[in-house]
Amino acid sequence: MAEPIPSPTTLRIASLNLFNYAAPPFSYYHPDDHYTALQWQEKNDWLAKQLTALNPDVIGFEEVFSIEELKIICLTHGLPYFATVTSPKIDEDDPFLFFRPVVAIASKYPFVSTHAVTANQSLLSALNLPTEFKFNRLPIKALINIPDMGPTCFYIVHLKSKRPTPLSHYTDNQFEPHSYANALINETIGRYHSDMQRTLELALLFNDVITTQANQHVHTIVMGDFNDQINAEGLGFIFNSVPDDPNPEEATLGLNDSYPLMTPRTPTHYYRDEGKVLDYILTDKMLSHTDSKFVMQYHALDQHIVNTSPQTQKISSDHALVYIDIVKK
Repeated sequence: MAEPIPSPTTLRIASLNLFNYAAPPFSYYHPDDHYTALQWQEKNDWLAKQLTALNPDVIGFEEVFSIEELKIICLTHGLPYFATVTSPKIDEDDPFLFFRPVVAIASKYPFVSTHAVTANQSLLSALNLPTEFKFNRLPIKALINIPDMGPTCFYIVHLKSKRPTPLSHYTDNQFEPHSYANALINETIGRYHSDMQRTLELALLFNDVITTQANQHVHTIVMGDFNDQINAEGLGFIFNSVPDDPNPEEATLGLNDSYPLMTPRTPTHYYRDEGKVLDYILTDKMLSHTDSKFVMQYHALDQHIVNTSPQTQKISSDHALVYIDIVKK
């Protein structure tokens, strides 16, 4: 059943991992992984159906390879303002092979500004970390003037996956290629590096969020694919409370999960039949405060990922579509 179209007093914010959105004849990650013309049409028909039913005011996308194709679909579904901040990477030896997607944002309302969130070199230096650190996928930071809410800063993120970082350039020089020692180092230290990358990406993003909130006093919404559960040890630090809260205005700095507390959570991704929540919409504390003039309602559309085949997910997504309705009291 299609979700109801929101009323004019409702602001609807959505996030969707598009799962290898690459138009043929392009492939993604491997030359054999691509869509036929029919599959590509089915994937876009599915996306169009979601946009028609949801009618979002702002939506963030992850795993975007074909930017122009997505921009056209958004435009025809009432989202004329569209932005990315970088381009997907193409393999040096194969001009039709994508290997690094980007994130995108589409909106009913014009952007005041859009730019990439880059690593804060001063913070990296303070942490004794390499200042040349880069996000695996550059997040978008978009400022939009929202009716009734005012200036609102949207961050679209796709944090580093749990997939181990390949270390073959190191292990092949230390051990016999394809040996057990080679594989063991790749799988263990390679996974550690991915976890470390994902945690540091969120730390750098959080630093930008707090700096922006403190200096500009804007609403904040952070959404996307976090590739881990937000209460996991590596990511949960952003919810740590600070003892002896300062004055009431500064006490509103930070982020809250838009999902209602004490409610069974809908998984947004399944791997080997195990469901986990990887996709989130986080908001500033002012929006979720008891004195807020808004009420938030969280939703997750997961019909396309529950007990479905890989083929079905290929032409839809392997992630749930998550969204929140922000309703004025």
